[in-house]
Amino acid sequence: MPAAKIGRPPDKDKQKLRILLRQIYDRLDAMVEVSPSWLATEALLTLDPHKRTPTMVYLAAHLELRQIGREFCRIHFEPDDDSEAEQHPLFPGIQKRYPRKHELGKEPVYVRAEHMNEADVAFNVTRLKREGEAKIAHATRLEAWWQERLRAA
Repeated sequence: MPAAKIGRPPDKDKQKLRILLRQIYDRLDAMVEVSPSWLATEALLTLDPHKRTPTMVYLAAHLELRQIGREFCRIHFEPDDDSEAEQHPLFPGIQKRYPRKHELGKEPVYVRAEHMNEADVAFNVTRLKREGEAKIAHATRLEAWWQERLRAA
């Protein structure tokens, strides 16, 4: 028996997964908190209601579905090719959901912006500023590397 060809799933199948996750997310959108892990679990129960998937395949699928679930939970106000614009209705530029303050390495739960507490806001402000500073530092290093290559040429 020939070995199965392993590769990237067809885009249409990935799109079907995104549609399924979006339907589940939309159904739960009114909830104060949404967990990407819960979105993934619901999607797997829809895809495999009799739980016949081998454990390792289930775990791998759950990991990928959680990643897609995180994308929906943190849809940013600036859309890119893969996401949709979703702004806070009263404060344009504010996301609809943010991660609750959580311990490093723990799966975040995403909370509607209007239900964040002071610790959640401080956590997200620090996280966003740190991400911004890291990107600026990376851009500066890349620019310096490029300039050095031009001088060496």
